[in-house]
Amino acid sequence: MKNLIEKYESLGYVLTVKEELNIALCMKAKSKARFPKALFNYRFKSPERMAEYCSEWIERVEKNINSENERKAIKKEAQKNMNHNFVEGSIIYNSWGYDQTNIDFYQIVEVKPKSVIIREIASSYVKGSEGFMCANVKPIKDYFVGEPILKKIVTSVNYSGNITYNISAKFGCFCNFIESKEEKGVYSSWYA
Repeated sequence: MKNLIEKYESLGYVLTVKEELNIALCMKAKSKARFPKALFNYRFKSPERMAEYCSEWIERVEKNINSENERKAIKKEAQKNMNHNFVEGSIIYNSWGYDQTNIDFYQIVEVKPKSVIIREIASSYVKGSEGFMCANVKPIKDYFVGEPILKKIVTSVNYSGNITYNISAKFGCFCNFIESKEEKGVYSSWYA
């Protein structure tokens, strides 16, 4: 058990073992909480089962730490060698809102290695899509209504190792407007 306790300490945890009662208690070594919460506090049927559980638990923690470090390394490399697919002239839209769905269309006017310059463009309703306080909207390409805005390209890596590049948004999220949606448009709603 001494090796296990040292292993826990090396990863920032405190393992307290009461061998006569077969109880194992694990807490974070440094906690900002006034009354730190136990990560586990179990009583086991045997000392062997207690040792087995504590070993499995710390192995999972190590595996998660290694996986997170690998993901961070992939993200760092992807940010260094950015290989996004943003193209000048393509249209993106920002969908945002709390009780309504606001849609703002933007056109990419310049592509830089780690950022893009976008300008807001006008939109129009898709005929036949109007409803009660809602309608589908579509962009009007090259009809600029806003000033140029510099937006950073953000790199994301999921737990499968897949890399995605997105444009940073203060509210909502940016999505690519696919030309095949031209007829259907994008859903938008409003209140009074």
